[in-house]
Amino acid sequence: MDYYQILGVERTASVEEIKAAYRKLAMKYHPDRNPGDKKAEERFKQISEAYAVLSDPRKRSQFDQFGSVDRSNINLNDIFRSFGFGGLDDLFGDFFGTSSRYSRASAGDDIEEVLEISFKEAALGTKKTIKINYEKNCASCGGNGGDSATCPRCGGRGSTQISHGFISLATTCSRCGGTGLIITKRCHVCKGSGITKEAKKITVKIPAGVDNGNYYRLNGYGHAGKNGGPNGDLYLKFKVVNDTQFIRDGNNIILHQPVSLISAVLGDTITVETLYGREEIKIPEGTDSGEEFILKGKGIRGGNQIVRIFVQTPKNLTAEAKRRFKEFAKVYDETKGKEDKDIVGKIKNFFKSAYNT
Repeated sequence: MDYYQILGVERTASVEEIKAAYRKLAMKYHPDRNPGDKKAEERFKQISEAYAVLSDPRKRSQFDQFGSVDRSNINLNDIFRSFGFGGLDDLFGDFFGTSSRYSRASAGDDIEEVLEISFKEAALGTKKTIKINYEKNCASCGGNGGDSATCPRCGGRGSTQISHGFISLATTCSRCGGTGLIITKRCHVCKGSGITKEAKKITVKIPAGVDNGNYYRLNGYGHAGKNGGPNGDLYLKFKVVNDTQFIRDGNNIILHQPVSLISAVLGDTITVETLYGREEIKIPEGTDSGEEFILKGKGIRGGNQIVRIFVQTPKNLTAEAKRRFKEFAKVYDETKGKEDKDIVGKIKNFFKSAYNT
């Protein structure tokens, strides 16, 4: 399903262009304007879903990257909150001039938190206990804000009618704010707001393979909804600390492994670190800096670990070591360019002798 095609907008469309396209199509395919038309009803659901995705930066980014989103997480209340209304009747009350009560349930606001984790935790997955501050419905008044009565201005409808000739528009009641009720006695706990603030700890299971800047959504862990609506969601944004050894390349891991000149010339079996413990690899004689060795399945989610060799050049040589290297240079120059099959043997013998001295 191509959400851009459904709304008839370009992939580079701005939020305002997307909103305008949705308004136009919503007015055309709304069920009230197409009674009994199942195709129009289905079309209306499609454009509503498209708007719910493309109007949300996180969902839109996921769709642009992967071509799909988790549809079970799409809540049409996202649309109505974007338009500044509490529900479907509110949205189309403005469009079509219908009179509706504005005390519809609406989802609570989302919460976004930055969670710092280590490179290994991000690669392999982990569990973290975090503390969040959120708004909940006041337990003392049940979220109503106190004792209430029907709004005398709108008669409990939550909206008032404004007429301009033959056109009648429904607007939110300015007295009750669209709830249809007014507070006659404020709750002493929440001071009439209907909400209280609370801190709570939750344990989050972080999946393997998350990367820096990724979001993780926890449904229902946001602020409390209004008028009985569901809670908002909690979005965790990951901040992955750089590792001193490993570099991530997609699902592969790169490790720059130093080896001595002796090991590079003669060949050796070396021990390297991986995310899963230590592993031994064999490097052949004559290994150059930059050569790579692959440890299959030792990366992230089935990826590989790439061991990239760099040969350490000896420093602070003693006079004897310098003399030995000069001897090696002479041996090497004598055989360089000649088809001397014993050159490798000579070099190996030289370094063995030098190494054991």
